[in-house]
Amino acid sequence: MPESKKKGTFGRKRKTYDHDKTRSESAPRQTHVALIMRFCITLHFAPGECAQVDWGCYGSVAAGSPRRRLSFFVMVLCDSPLMYLEFTLAQSLEQFLSCHQHALEFFGCVPAKVMIDHRKTGVLHPPPGGPVQFNPRSLDLAAHYGFQPVACAVRPGSQKGRVENGVGYVKKNFLHGLDIPSGAALAPAAHLWLQETANTRLHGETHRKPIELFAEEKSARRPLPAVP
Repeated sequence: MPESKKKGTFGRKRKTYDHDKTRSESAPRQTHVALIMRFCITLHFAPGECAQVDWGCYGSVAAGSPRRRLSFFVMVLCDSPLMYLEFTLAQSLEQFLSCHQHALEFFGCVPAKVMIDHRKTGVLHPPPGGPVQFNPRSLDLAAHYGFQPVACAVRPGSQKGRVENGVGYVKKNFLHGLDIPSGAALAPAAHLWLQETANTRLHGETHRKPIELFAEEKSARRPLPAVP
């Protein structure tokens, strides 16, 4: 056999070996990612079981001098998934609590659990392995409305996938290309968008309108307390 042919055969074998080795080394990671994706896709919630909340940011608005960062609060009911949206000029504890109150009043009912992240407005210290230490005022709000606060793990973010998708949807659909002369104009525009677009569209996961699913399953949710 000529020498050049031997080299070519060896090169092909070596290339195949290296490819198989790389594939075998990456297999555990690929399997791990596939399991995570499968878990996220098949995650389901019973009617009234849970809501998820998160903050988003989008540029700044004129509010005196200097301009202020524009934030928005999103709460999504995990089973519907009906959405609430509110714009603020801060993400402080006061805004966090008032946005919860406004969201629950918007829905007209209370989920059994509300999933939050590890911001200090909700969680004082991420647990190194012990129980979560919630902000006392957040616990007071939860006790008043009768829901259980649940702190997501620091990683991964997929535990709040529904509301994170909601934050992205607000940016891509409501805010994209929107001229914002002032923060005051956002509240009525957001309310109209929720009524005419966000909660009446065919949802990509459920293939149903959130407002219709919510109406069918509203009886499974707890009523608001008699005293706001």
